[in-house]
Amino acid sequence: MRKRDINKLDSYMNQIETEKKSLSGLIFTTEDFVNKSSVTYLIEEFSAIGKRLDTVLGKSANVFPTIYDLNFESNVITKDVIEAIFGKVTARSRVSETKPMYPHLPLPELGLLPVYKAKKISEFVLENDILDIVPASNDNAWLLTETSMCMLSYKGISEKSGHNVDKLSKPTRIVRKTANELWLWFGGSIFKSERKISKKVGFKVPFKNALFCCAVNNGNVFVYNECETKFYELSDNDGVQNEFEIKDFLKKISRRIYHSFLQYNNRVKRVVMKQSKNLNFVISIGDDSVLFIDKNFKVLNTFWKSGAEFNAIAMDNYANVILADSKNGNIYMLSENGVFKQDLFSQNEGICNTTDMIVDECGYIWLVGYSRKIQVYSYQ
Repeated sequence: MRKRDINKLDSYMNQIETEKKSLSGLIFTTEDFVNKSSVTYLIEEFSAIGKRLDTVLGKSANVFPTIYDLNFESNVITKDVIEAIFGKVTARSRVSETKPMYPHLPLPELGLLPVYKAKKISEFVLENDILDIVPASNDNAWLLTETSMCMLSYKGISEKSGHNVDKLSKPTRIVRKTANELWLWFGGSIFKSERKISKKVGFKVPFKNALFCCAVNNGNVFVYNECETKFYELSDNDGVQNEFEIKDFLKKISRRIYHSFLQYNNRVKRVVMKQSKNLNFVISIGDDSVLFIDKNFKVLNTFWKSGAEFNAIAMDNYANVILADSKNGNIYMLSENGVFKQDLFSQNEGICNTTDMIVDECGYIWLVGYSRKIQVYSYQ
């Protein structure tokens, strides 16, 4: 081989090595670019990469169009097409599997709201009609009858006698300021309960036809003026402290249809009112509705039961409101904001004609019926 041909061959070999190194550098740079670039950026630069490869490899620049210029044709995918690509699929019997067996476990009870169950612990009958009942200390209660006022235990045992009631005065309600400080309501006057009748301490309500409502935490009492349909807060030292009015009170407290010729029968004869733990009030007049109001006598909520007669309201130690439907023999538990919780008792437990009700300091519910019968239940 001639020297000239050898030199030419060396030149070709050098050129080949140079192109190999250039191509290796391009591949390395491209791989690094692909690995470090985002998908969006890679799609945008895909055409530039292709053109660079075309330049190096000496191919046409239009071989790699942009990704947006690519068009695809889709045909109906048939079974023959799939089998042509992946081969024929043959069905075979499924191998039997052993499934694990888990024991049946009972569902846990949800503890979102406590469920109270009633249990009767005592029942007794008095000789005289019961006019009023209020909680005393522990599991005792003060009872007012037509002839006397006394303290009884939840078993009906006399714990402490009060005094004989003056039949001429005819007290109808007990004004309970504390468990041991009792006053008496004489239909327009309030006097402190003393063994000696001659020693009377009290005051007179400054208007007629007043109905006693309740005593509150500050020692004052609330009365209802039927003529004005207003509530008055009274103090034994300073008289009238405040007056409150609920707009359309009679319409909100009762959903019965009022007729002009039944005005006398539809008069408010008794107001049942209790102060809740949050210092709001719960009011009923023995009809089918109960109002929940704030300390300014703004109505917050209304609890209504068709055909009910809510003649008794009580508060327990857990801020629950207990309502007694005398007509249907049901006892309901609500929150202090008027949200229904559950039916506490029904006629199935022998509840009937409840005229009054208290919850004593031990949490027992005392139910007073028309027949002078008192039933005491535990439910907590």
